Amino acid sequence: MNLRHVAALALVDWYLTTPPISLKGADGSAPLSSWHIEAAYDNAGECDSAQVRSQKVAKKSDLPDTVKRPLIQAMDLSQCVASDDPRLKAN
Repeated sequence: MNLRHVAALALVDWYLTTPPISLKGADGSAPLSSWHIEAAYDNAGECDSAQVRSQKVAKKSDLPDTVKRPLIQAMDLSQCVASDDPRLKAN
């Protein structure tokens, strides 16, 4: 790996993304370009840890069930995605 590749990898952030959500539920089949970027992280490990924490927080929340169920579903479908992932760009 040359210095350019190392520099390019250093510029990649990781996004915790969630699918579009409504009171009917989360749409995990929606294209990734329509998903919400919840937060950005310096590396995949930080993003994965945040994803697990977010899933736990959603399950413990005191929100009404009509809100809590879709939120839990969205967090269960959430993904950590590299900022340079081409699926993030709208077609």
